[in-house]
Amino acid sequence: LSSSSSGLSASPPSSPPPPSSPPPPDADAVADAVAELEKQLLLERANNQKMMLQMLEMQNDVNRSSAKIVELKQEAAGLRSQLVARDRMHADDARMRLQLGKRLQQLVFDNAALRRTCDDLERNSQKTY
Repeated sequence: LSSSSSGLSASPPSSPPPPSSPPPPDADAVADAVAELEKQLLLERANNQKMMLQMLEMQNDVNRSSAKIVELKQEAAGLRSQLVARDRMHADDARMRLQLGKRLQQLVFDNAALRRTCDDLERNSQKTY
């Protein structure tokens, strides 16, 4: 018995053929795809530039608003200090009016007493003459 008569060869089993790769795209399809990508890139760049400009304008608005807030806070602080000074002045004026009123009342009493004294002195002087 010989092994050559069996019809089987001693070679290893053959491997499956490599998967077939897709055919290379034609140059026109590649050029169209590249052109489309470039078009999308330009569109995205334009959109990004618009967005950046809007963000810059918004930041400028925020900065202006912040500066205005600081300015208004300073103005409010100045007005508060003026109000405190005015309130102090009104309190001082009220205190002064009260003191002057008391002084005037005392002077009126003193004047009335002096008039009575003067009248008494006149009556006494007329009685003696």
